[in-house]
Amino acid sequence: MDYLNIFKQAWKTIWNYKTLWVFGLILAITTAGGGMVNGGPGGGSGRGSDGHHEYTYDRQEHGPLFNQFGEFEGFESFKDFEHFSGMPFPETFPFNTVLTIIIIVAVAVLLLSVISAFARYVSETSLIGMVDEYDDSGEKRSFRQGLRLGWSRSAWRLFLINVLLSLPTIVYLAILGLIGLMVYSGVTSGQTGLIVTYAVSGGLLFLLSTFLLVIYSIAVKILRQFFWRSIVLEEVGVRQALRMGYALVRQNLKDTLIIVLMMFGLRFAWAIALIPISILLFPAFLGTLFTGLLAGGIPGALLGGAGTLAFGLPVGITLGALLGLPLFFIVAFSPWILLEGLMAAYSSSVWTLTYREMIARQAAPELLPEPDIPVVE
Repeated sequence: MDYLNIFKQAWKTIWNYKTLWVFGLILAITTAGGGMVNGGPGGGSGRGSDGHHEYTYDRQEHGPLFNQFGEFEGFESFKDFEHFSGMPFPETFPFNTVLTIIIIVAVAVLLLSVISAFARYVSETSLIGMVDEYDDSGEKRSFRQGLRLGWSRSAWRLFLINVLLSLPTIVYLAILGLIGLMVYSGVTSGQTGLIVTYAVSGGLLFLLSTFLLVIYSIAVKILRQFFWRSIVLEEVGVRQALRMGYALVRQNLKDTLIIVLMMFGLRFAWAIALIPISILLFPAFLGTLFTGLLAGGIPGALLGGAGTLAFGLPVGITLGALLGLPLFFIVAFSPWILLEGLMAAYSSSVWTLTYREMIARQAAPELLPEPDIPVVE
C-alpha cells in the first residue's frame, strides 16, 4: 500500500472539493467540550483560640452549631445559617422555579443532543459517500445533493453501531458504582480489616477495568472507521458491517497500524501548528469575539426578556443563556472551528481512501484473468 499517496490524494480531494468542508465543519461543531466552613474549637458559651487571639462563642446568640468538643453539628434552622454565614437565607425555597429551570435545561440538553447526533451521522455518511464517488468517477455533489446522500438508512446504522460499541462503557460505569458500594459497606461496617479488604479489592478492580476500557476504546476507535465505511459503501446492516470491518482490519493489520501511526503523527503536528496559527489569528479572534457577543447576546436577550415577562427572572436568564451561549461560542471561536472542520474532513477522506485501497487489493486477484497453462501430453 502506498501510504503517502493516500494522504496526498486525500489532500487533493479536500482541496478540490470544497463542499466537503461544510460537512467537516458540522462534524467539528457536533463532536466538540459556597464557600468552605471552618469551625474553631468552642462550645456552649466557652472560649477558644485560633493560635493568635482568643475569642468567645455564644451558643445562645449563634445557635447550637458546635458541641462541647468544638465539632460542627450543623444548622437547626435558617436563622443558624444566617448567623453563621452572614448571608440571608430564604424562609421558603422556590421549588417551583428550580423545578421549572431543571426541566427547561433537561429538555434543551436532550433536544441539542438529538440535533447534534442527527447532524453528525448524516455528515459522516455524506463525507464517506462523497469522497468515494469523487475518487471513483470525479463527480462532485452540491451541499444539497450531499445532504440527500447522507439522509439515508446508513446514517441510522452508524448511530446504532456507536450505541452498540458504547455498551462496555456502561458496564464500566456499573463497575464504578459497585466499587463505591464496596467502599461504603466497608466504611459503615466499622471493621478495619473489612475496610482494608474492600478498599484494596475496589482499587484493583478499578485499575483493571480502567485499563481494559482504555485498550477497548483505542481498538474501537480504529475499527469503527471500517465499520462505518462497510455500512455506507457496501450498504450492509450493522451485524454484517461488524464482521466485514473486523475481517478487513485483521487481514490488513500491518497497513492499518501504519495508517493509525501516521494519523497520530499528523494530529500531533497539527496540534503544534495550531500554536503559531492561533497567534496569527488572534486579531481575527477579537473581531469574531465581538461578533459572537452580538450573535449570541441579541437573541439571548430577546428570549430572556420574553421568558422573564412570562415566567420570571430566573427562568428568563436560563432561557437566554441556553440560546445565547452556544451561538456565542460557535461564532467567537469560528476560526478554530473552521480549521478543525477541515481536519475532520481530511481525516475522513484518509480513512475512506484507505478502505477503498484495502477492498481493491482483496478484489484484485479475482479480477485477474487466469494464466494460460500449457498442456503437456
